[in-house]
Amino acid sequence: MSETNQSSGTNVTAPLPAIHLHGADATDFLNRLVISDLSQPTSVPFSGICNPKGRLLYTFWLLRQGDNDFLLFADPRLTDELKQFLSLRVFRSQVRIDTAPEWRLQLQSQTNGSLSAHAKPVIETDATNTESFLSDPQLWRQYWLWLMHHHLPWIVPQNQGLFIPQHLDLQHHGIVSVDKGCYPGQEIIARLHFLGKNKKHLYHVRFPDTNFSQDKSRLLQVLSNSTGRDWPLCDHTGMVIQASPAVLDKQDTIHCQMVASQPPTCLDIDQQKIEVSAQR
Repeated sequence: MSETNQSSGTNVTAPLPAIHLHGADATDFLNRLVISDLSQPTSVPFSGICNPKGRLLYTFWLLRQGDNDFLLFADPRLTDELKQFLSLRVFRSQVRIDTAPEWRLQLQSQTNGSLSAHAKPVIETDATNTESFLSDPQLWRQYWLWLMHHHLPWIVPQNQGLFIPQHLDLQHHGIVSVDKGCYPGQEIIARLHFLGKNKKHLYHVRFPDTNFSQDKSRLLQVLSNSTGRDWPLCDHTGMVIQASPAVLDKQDTIHCQMVASQPPTCLDIDQQKIEVSAQR
């Protein structure tokens, strides 16, 4: 069984910091900003915030702790920016936004295919332990593989503002609302849903061991630092956008996510033609 399949049935600890958003107006406040409808149940406790052009600025796990009480787990490189983004929009709303280093996020897939997320408190929350936790390469490798297996994207600084939710197939998870009312980017997202045709999709791309004319570690290094970069198809019929860093599983297979208008089969990477397999 592949590591990604193993990850699907076990707990994964996500190396993400938490933002605690609470107060009498917290639900209404968030619902005016996120792409999901907080009044409706979803199969995935996951959401995001777009810019006015409908491009995702942030993705995060969104856990409801109680009435008007939420924990948001976003990328650690964007957490301060997200916290400032939210704070600037509070105005007179009765909402408090705090960092919450005492929480850890546990993710698991269920036998019926749904995903669950749980926040667990930790005792030791000093700065040294928190910094080590958020930068742990093993946790990040497991987290990226888990996301890829479950066909979920993740916004980091390198791909911020590049994708609309439909290009990342978030609508298939029941995450994107097109009729709840206004939120940043809603007009663009709804127009594509009702009038347009989605021509791009998120693909889980694997790089098999065969036909490597260069050292695998070199390819892994190139792909690990190329999130947000365009790669040409070998036949020059189009481009793909790398949507995640590349990671190596226990079987030494390289994985990453890419956004394309068709399943890529061969990519021109670092002046090498690399055959790949891709699935949605």
